[in-house]
Amino acid sequence: MTKKSHFALVIFVFVFFCFVASSCCLQNISAATTYYARVKYSNCPLLKSPSVDTSFSNTHFLLPQTYFVEILAKVSDEFFEAQYLGTRGYIKKSDVDFVAGTPQNPFANKISFRVFAQNGLNLRSSPKESEGIANRLTTIPFLETNLQYIGQIEGEEAISNRGNIWYYCNYYRFDETLTGYVYAGYCDMLTNITQNTEQLPVIPEPSFEQTSVKNETSDIGDGSLNKLSKRAQILIIVSVSLPALIILYLLFKPTKIVANLKASKKSPDAKKKKKRYRDDYYEIEN
Repeated sequence: MTKKSHFALVIFVFVFFCFVASSCCLQNISAATTYYARVKYSNCPLLKSPSVDTSFSNTHFLLPQTYFVEILAKVSDEFFEAQYLGTRGYIKKSDVDFVAGTPQNPFANKISFRVFAQNGLNLRSSPKESEGIANRLTTIPFLETNLQYIGQIEGEEAISNRGNIWYYCNYYRFDETLTGYVYAGYCDMLTNITQNTEQLPVIPEPSFEQTSVKNETSDIGDGSLNKLSKRAQILIIVSVSLPALIILYLLFKPTKIVANLKASKKSPDAKKKKKRYRDDYYEIEN
């Protein structure tokens, strides 16, 4: 076996295993089950970290009762990682019930309101007015309604006697979406949030592979490909496989120029023509 054939065999085996691995990843993705859990109580917090601290510094917002969260992972015996309307956080195991199937309307996603502050209302990264410009994301103009309500939280009382409720929301401005908190004392026309009446059977807690918070935020460079998502693994496999296929193609698919050169060397007419050129050359010299 020549070196070229040996190298080609190695490339072929490598590409074969890459495609086998990618097909396994695709099967795992298609077989993955999405679990939803119903929020059992009012004032149930979606936390920023899995701890018993429920202050607004560790809480994204309060989830609406009877709606659902998508459970992403189990991080401890007491907490799950979950997401609600695109916001990821942590929820206590005792605050939710797992349900069978997928709810038709898991989230209260059609709730809006209006800003009613003549000088505009600041959208902030935390429900605190005292931080001034430090936590200000932008200023929402007077009578703006292009807002999506996600949840609410108790924060600082920005205006005396107007309460301490803040809305956690999406603000759609031009081609971007900003997410943060606005003081509810300067808002009105909040859509009525009705209870979710979908009836889905409650099921026991499914089996999850328990993950730690450290693993979720760790660097890729600490050595494990499994810490990447399945789609990321497939992307890496494909990006490695394609160059290998190109190399394999170039090894066994000669170009037209090479083929023509080989054909010309084997052609007797070409030898005669070359000889005549030499004869003509010597005749001119003589």
